[in-house]
This record gives sequence, C-alpha cells and structure tokens, in this order.
Amino acid sequence: MKRIYFILNIIMLIVLFSQTICTYAKNKNSFSDLPLNGKYAVILDGETGEVLYRKNAKTKCHNASTTKLMTAITAVEENTNLKKKVKISSRAAGQDGVKLGMYAGEKYYMKDLISAMLILSACDCADAVAEGTNGSVDKFMKVMNKKVKKIGCKNTRFGTPSGLRSSNPHYTTAYDLALITKYAYENKTIRKILKKSTYSFKSVEGRKRSIKSTNYLLDSKKYYCVGKTGSGWTAHYCFTGVYTCKGHPYVITTLGSMSESGRWSDARKMMDACR
Repeated sequence: MKRIYFILNIIMLIVLFSQTICTYAKNKNSFSDLPLNGKYAVILDGETGEVLYRKNAKTKCHNASTTKLMTAITAVEENTNLKKKVKISSRAAGQDGVKLGMYAGEKYYMKDLISAMLILSACDCADAVAEGTNGSVDKFMKVMNKKVKKIGCKNTRFGTPSGLRSSNPHYTTAYDLALITKYAYENKTIRKILKKSTYSFKSVEGRKRSIKSTNYLLDSKKYYCVGKTGSGWTAHYCFTGVYTCKGHPYVITTLGSMSESGRWSDARKMMDACR
C-alpha cells in the first residue's frame, strides 16, 4: 500500500513539474516576438531582475516625466519628515510643462508636492520638491545623480528633476529606467502614491487642490498597472510601471512611441506577454 502511495506521489510531482516547465516555456516564447510601437523597451522579472524582453534596451534616449520617479526616490530618502512645509519659489511657480499652478510664496507639505509630481506629473512641483529637499535644484540634482548610480544605472544622467529638457545632459535607457521603476515600486511611500488615481489636498494656507492621475491603466481591471507616464518633443510617449500577474511582479518599460495610443498599446502587449 505504501508503495502505491509513493508511486502516486511521484506521478503527481512529475505532472506538476511538467506543467511548470510548459508554463515557463510559454512565457519565454511569448516575449520572443513582441511588436511594439516604442523605439526602446524592456520587461524585467520584478523579483529576480532578469531581462525577459529587450528592444534597444541599453540605447541612450530621453525619457521625459518618467524622470520624476527618480526625483521621488531622492526626495523620500533625503527627507526624514515628509510633513515639512515647503515655500514655493518664483522659479518653481514659473516652471514650464504640466503644472499644479502654485503661487510664489505659497507653502505646501512635502508629501503633497511629491504626490502631485507623480500623480499629475506636475513640473512645478518637481522643482519645489528639489528646492525643498536640498535648498536648490542644482544641489538636488547632484544627490539624485549619485543615487541613480547606486541603483545600478550605468547609462543615466539627469539634468532636471521634472524631465524637461535643459542645457544640462539628460538621458537614460529603457533598462536603467526599469531598474529605477523597480526600486521606486519597492518603496512603500512611493508605491502608495502611484496607486492613487485621484488625490485631494490643501496648501498650508488652505487652498484646495484636486488632481487626477495621468496613468489611465489605474482604471482598468484587465490591464491594471502601477507606473509613471512621460511625453515630450524628443522623448515622445513613454510609460514605465509594475504589472502584477498571479502575485508575481513584472517591470514593463516602453519609450519613444510616436503616439499616446501607441504607448498604451505597448503596455497592454507587454502585460499580455507576462500572463
């Protein structure tokens, strides 16, 4: 009788092992031929860091507002108290790009500025976060670029906290940005912010603000993905995020798509490949 049970257990183990191998092979094959709109892309295993798919993954390019993930990492790690009050400078208030629309002299809490920077992708908030953390944007960028190297990014140099182009060198790669995304997602504070599709807060003086996320995938049941968008003249349309399938995280990054619809199409194709 014991021998029968032993044989049955062996058979069950063989069947389970075979199913696992088949599933893994299927997943590997699903990454082999992935037609994407973006010029640069990568899919990482969110646990092991293994590269599952790559397309010009280590070619330097611009990444627009996905830069703000690294800005958030730097701010969260450098500020021991995210409830600190930050006075808005005329430089931050006059920033270009997507804006929250703050007044010079107004005060906001650091956590709310980081939230608006990630959720709305507000460039004025990115500058305010930098100034509120290290006193100036230049000082902040020095700290930020040191941190990005520690994460393991060998082909990245950021010139602004917002991702807007300036006279300073500003570039990354799909692979480096995926590393930044993975690192950011592992931070509980940043992950919690990125999961918010809407957010309401007040300035210290009491002015009410309400914002909505630029990440449309937060409203999708089938393609729910936590991440950050970016768009610009040279970066075109970008997205980087973490997709969780059956409890397993995957980092998906696509840069340089020529249309917004192409960006979201890429994200969905990459998620489908991870299923």
